[in-house]
Amino acid sequence: MLQRFRHILATRHNVRAHFWQTAANYVQQGLGVAFGIILARLLDPADFGHFAFASATIGLFVLPAGWSLAPQIVSESAGNPLIVSDALRFSTKIVFARIVLVGIGSGWLFWKEGGLMGWLGVGIAVPLALAEFVAVLRASLEAQGQFKGNFFDSILTVVVTMGIAIPAALAGAGVWALVLPGVPLLLCQLWLFCKMTGLGLRPEHPPSGKSYFHSGLALWISGTCEQALLRVDKFILGKFSTPDSLGNYNRAFNYAPLSARILNSLLTNPTVTALARSPDSGAQIKLLLRTSAILAVGGLANFALWWWFADPIVPLLFGKQWREA
Repeated sequence: MLQRFRHILATRHNVRAHFWQTAANYVQQGLGVAFGIILARLLDPADFGHFAFASATIGLFVLPAGWSLAPQIVSESAGNPLIVSDALRFSTKIVFARIVLVGIGSGWLFWKEGGLMGWLGVGIAVPLALAEFVAVLRASLEAQGQFKGNFFDSILTVVVTMGIAIPAALAGAGVWALVLPGVPLLLCQLWLFCKMTGLGLRPEHPPSGKSYFHSGLALWISGTCEQALLRVDKFILGKFSTPDSLGNYNRAFNYAPLSARILNSLLTNPTVTALARSPDSGAQIKLLLRTSAILAVGGLANFALWWWFADPIVPLLFGKQWREA
């Protein structure tokens, strides 16, 4: 059976991609849940509330610069080998725009919410502004069907984040335990993906001259709407409620889809890559139907387990201070 499994991994490109992406998700999400439980026991709801509000505010300010070529690298690299160089050039413009916007967002936090929230905004803004470089380098690997980098990135993320956040929380850093890992993690990710791709942050080829305006604009609108919906609720709740309430909401927001995350790899980039490589529309429809059926079953299991038994599970996992979550 093991020999057959190795043979499948060696011959089936999409199965191999799912294997590495699933391993990456299990490592990051499994250890991430354990990490969240530890931090929930070391920190208070108000700490998570302050972090959620600052993150949502900075995220809303940066929405206009959410345009990225990373999804197009995955879908179009087979027909345009120069798209990675184009994306790296485009990323410098995105990063510049994000720096301006997150600077305005941090200034707004200083003005409206005081020094703590302002400095939290700065700590959250720096890695957010530069994350586009990591996204492009990661997408250049995914476009080739190589997802091993995502697995190593998951391990790196957990090790760096836990290695900084847990000692900081034990030392009494409070909300800063959630912010301090951001910049070191970004630097480690840049090192990892530059090493795995063999690319630097400077483009190797002249621009292709191809216009990405129409497809990129559609992706930007879609991504902006999605990110706005994910952040505006936290911003409104943080603005008109208490940090404790927002902290409880943040914990519940991370708790509710716990089991559904197990199926996350079936909906992410391995499937996108497989769709881009499918020989015809019939193969694409078959892939989508199979994936949708698995996700529907997972969603029902998620509801049955984590909704009906939330009252005893949440305090057991996170501590008595989270009963209101």
